[in-house]
Amino acid sequence: MRRAGDTLTGVDVLVCSACGTALTRPVQRLLQLPARQPLAGPAYAATVAPGQWAVDPEPAFRTGRGEPVGSGGCFVVHPDELLALPPHADPRRSSGCCGRDGLDGPNVVCPGCGAAVATVLDDCWTYREARLEPQLVTVRTAVAGDADSG
Repeated sequence: MRRAGDTLTGVDVLVCSACGTALTRPVQRLLQLPARQPLAGPAYAATVAPGQWAVDPEPAFRTGRGEPVGSGGCFVVHPDELLALPPHADPRRSSGCCGRDGLDGPNVVCPGCGAAVATVLDDCWTYREARLEPQLVTVRTAVAGDADSG
């Protein structure tokens, strides 16, 4: 469903590059990452709405000295769009105050091969997003039979 000149492009599924396991429900690509919204209530808003994804050219964070924390070029989805991805075996990767802050590297793995494919940020002081590693994840067009593809 490609619409020329529209904000959204086709429907995709993000899959593990190593084994081909689907990691997300079908999602529509945004042409650019939406502007992150400031704190609203007890937690930050999600970076992208459910059903959408975008590429973030920047890392998730930068240190006080400007050093990157996390990969640039990540595929960003709403955390609810991830399929059942198990937590990383290292519990330090899931650290945070009220959720996962993403500061210690990818914190969920591919259920097919165990590759550390994504970092979920859902702590009280972080934006809500799941960042899939571009070097470990491939974008493919959704087909009939993909989860929730209708």
